[in-house]
Amino acid sequence: MKIETYPLGMLQANCYLIWKDNHVLIVDPGGSSKRIVEYITQQEAIVDAILLTHGHYDHIGGVEFFVKQFHCPVYISEADQLMIDNPKFNCSDTFEGFSSDIEIQHYTGNMKIENFTFEVMDAPGHTNGSVLLVFDDFICSGDVLFKQSIGRCDLPTGSNNKMFQTLSMIKGLDSKYKVYPGHGDSTTLYEEFLYNPFLKDIK
Repeated sequence: MKIETYPLGMLQANCYLIWKDNHVLIVDPGGSSKRIVEYITQQEAIVDAILLTHGHYDHIGGVEFFVKQFHCPVYISEADQLMIDNPKFNCSDTFEGFSSDIEIQHYTGNMKIENFTFEVMDAPGHTNGSVLLVFDDFICSGDVLFKQSIGRCDLPTGSNNKMFQTLSMIKGLDSKYKVYPGHGDSTTLYEEFLYNPFLKDIK
């Protein structure tokens, strides 16, 4: 399994392509990208799904573009689906949801999508329905955890108290995991346990 990073959209949110053989998952496409479409097409790959870590516009803005290209289902937490259709909640001011023919599904904890198996961990704080996508040796953390920082909690459905609970949960995970955040550089849980000021003092 390999993972590739493509910052997309006005806020350059990290979109990830997760590969296994000739199958691929697209994580958090915040904008459209003909380059990604051409690349996947050249590989003769099959897009099995689009995975969303949460419902903010900078992470979902390219969903419709990619679904039209690859005709794949879209997964989001049930708690964050309300954000897709609400410009106030998705922080776009104008985005009012996907077209009705897009297939939206909800995460169910332990997931198997074609060749991929992974765990979806509830991680509220940045939004009420934020999740961590936990694969064998890496985590897509969305806007929950960044390199030496965390996501803001003052946007609609955010919560400082829930973020603290989420960080406490993260502190209990194995430090082996590499972390691919929604913005900025990748890191590891080992590094974050040592240097992230929001994590290092949590017991």
